[in-house]
Amino acid sequence: MSKTSRKTIEVGKVLSMANYFLAAKNTTAEERQAVCSFLESILFETGNYEGFRYLSTDEISGNGSRRFYFDNEVTRPAFEEDVKRINKILV
Repeated sequence: MSKTSRKTIEVGKVLSMANYFLAAKNTTAEERQAVCSFLESILFETGNYEGFRYLSTDEISGNGSRRFYFDNEVTRPAFEEDVKRINKILV
């Protein structure tokens, strides 16, 4: 069996990736619900849950699984850095 290395990822980066996915037009309700459950478990386990809001119809049309999760003081630096990177790629 090969040895695998252990790596970590910033919770803020996971948060921004999940928010990006939840707003994407080409995702299904089941996929979004799975991401919501996964993200909430990470946020609760790490003590970083700050709540969410439903996305408005201006942002995207869809059902209740269209959410945006809030960052906090701990997750904000990685969250903002990832958002900047995503914006640079999309522009």
